[in-house]
Amino acid sequence: MLCNNYKFQNEIQLDLLDLYKQIEQLIKQDNILQNKNFLQIENLLYTYSQNSKTKQILYKYIINFAIEAELRSSGSFIEIFNFLHKFMFDKQIIDDLKEKITTVNDKKNNIQDFNWLLSYFNIDLKNKDLLCEAITLAGFNGKILVEKGHDKFKTIIEKINGYVFDLPTKDVVKYFGQYENPKLVMIDGYIENVSEIHSLLEQSYEAKEYLIIFHRGMSDDVLNTLSVNWNRGTLRVIPIQVPYDLEGINTLNDIAVISNTDIISSLKGQLISTIRYETLTNIDRIEIANNKVTLINKFSDKRVKNHTQELLKKRSQVNDELTTLYDKRIRTLTSNLVIIKLCDDIFYLSNRQKIDKFLRAYRNFVSKGIIEFKDQKLLVSTAQEIIDFVPKIYERLNELGCVLCVE
Repeated sequence: MLCNNYKFQNEIQLDLLDLYKQIEQLIKQDNILQNKNFLQIENLLYTYSQNSKTKQILYKYIINFAIEAELRSSGSFIEIFNFLHKFMFDKQIIDDLKEKITTVNDKKNNIQDFNWLLSYFNIDLKNKDLLCEAITLAGFNGKILVEKGHDKFKTIIEKINGYVFDLPTKDVVKYFGQYENPKLVMIDGYIENVSEIHSLLEQSYEAKEYLIIFHRGMSDDVLNTLSVNWNRGTLRVIPIQVPYDLEGINTLNDIAVISNTDIISSLKGQLISTIRYETLTNIDRIEIANNKVTLINKFSDKRVKNHTQELLKKRSQVNDELTTLYDKRIRTLTSNLVIIKLCDDIFYLSNRQKIDKFLRAYRNFVSKGIIEFKDQKLLVSTAQEIIDFVPKIYERLNELGCVLCVE
């Protein structure tokens, strides 16, 4: 196997193994991924780069991949990074891994595999029973959230109505998380210039509130402005695109019913620039995850029930092709949501981090399974992420003028 070091043309070496050990300690000491506070990792990269811009770019590229893969629910950051520093530059092993995942299709998950997943995320017996109960209540199509409870001695599991929408979020990974009491604005149109939403941005900043903008599309300039200001901590504005396709055409309307808000549309003679911030409504909570957006609004039950009944009536009047679309909308509006309210003790943060990681990986575990490879088990989703990434790192090496160390 090739070694874990790179050697550049100027003989500078890049030690992935040592860097991995340092980052592993950071992850254990601080809840970095949960809080999305990557400054410590950035500082570590700078230290290890020894003032070499080339090394810093390469370090950051590899680590960002592992972080984003975990946020996409594809496995543990540590597990992905561990595999990379061991096998990334052995082409035969990557080819073997690719062949291995093609044989997993017919394999059914069993109790041993489930127990492996629990141990993989260091889930103890108490939290195992908790998770089993929550998974049973939610079902496969349900959603499970974890939050801090008000009791210092007792964990509570609560089942409520939450609404889970399938929306593309791969370009907004930095915004993944749960947000309490945010304001929502629904824009059935394309936002071309920052000036169109300038007033909303200013007032959101002054109110120190999260503002979720559901939209049909934004220019790169608008998206970049929101991203830069989010990174600086000057804005709490999150853009979520709702595609204008066959499924997404009515999604804005369904979200508007849940949040009890109006849709801003040029078809009604409305301008984005004239939206008044004080007229926007708040909902209890929103969670943004991997291609999933979950809305919780406890006062929406009656509106949603009436809306669902109208959809059922319309469903009975359409052909079979449209029936499927109505079924999906109705299912979204009747989703199960289970909230695990962990006891507020000294173990809360560590327990929440473990359970969050487990739940992110659980759906991939159920739908795609696991494989055994090189005396270790891997989620198939983790393996696929690694297979897709390796050619990209080879391309980046060539761009940077690097050659592999063969010691």
